[in-house]
Amino acid sequence: MFEVVIAPCPDQSHLQVLELTLLGNQMVSVERYAKTTDPAQCHRCQAFGHTRSYCRRPFVCMKCAGAHPTTACAKTREVTPKCANCRGAHISSYKGCVAFKTARERLLAYRVTVKQRRRAYQERRQQQSLMRQRQNPSNLMPLSTTTTSSSSSVPATHPRPQPRHWQQRHPTQRDNTAPPYV
Repeated sequence: MFEVVIAPCPDQSHLQVLELTLLGNQMVSVERYAKTTDPAQCHRCQAFGHTRSYCRRPFVCMKCAGAHPTTACAKTREVTPKCANCRGAHISSYKGCVAFKTARERLLAYRVTVKQRRRAYQERRQQQSLMRQRQNPSNLMPLSTTTTSSSSSVPATHPRPQPRHWQQRHPTQRDNTAPPYV
């Protein structure tokens, strides 16, 4: 079995690959990649949400929930298995496990598209700026504080914006207003 990634085309011509039956005088069947909705499960500690290569927890057996690797388990088929996650009478990788279902629901709740995350971020930023304006109306200055004639208009002066933290002048930087270091 081979996995081939094909870049999508605007005219949908990339979907023609799904109709292939012969490739290089060999019979082939082409299928779309089915993305799994199952959470990752560690085969070291049997917990959900990470894999064995990133786990430093102690070994937990998938069959008997003992403190040893699954490969070293001496449990026979006659002995009832024990789940390391919910202590139920099934192996830890059972998809009907309460812990598995909870982990899957949690994963699906957090799996949102990039577009949805961007939209939510922009809405939060907009709400924050509105809240700041309501809490501190003094930073909204009127355009003109005096009445002037139409022939001589004086532009309104606004306070100079404060530099951001990364724009602050560092002691190592020199300008004409700073005294020289000795």
